[in-house]
Amino acid sequence: MEVDKYTQIRIKMIEKKIFWKDIREKIGYSDWGLRLAIKNNNSEVIKKVEKIIDKF
Repeated sequence: MEVDKYTQIRIKMIEKKIFWKDIREKIGYSDWGLRLAIKNNNSEVIKKVEKIIDKF
């Protein structure tokens, strides 16, 4: 079973206890805008989010 990118990011966030607001403050997207960008496979946003998660 293949897991989409959104689910992979959520798993990493849960493991590190990171919330959307922590990422949102650093990127400048709205809460839903950030989620939609990830769901729509916006590679630029996904890279930024993964960098932020890795820094925690």
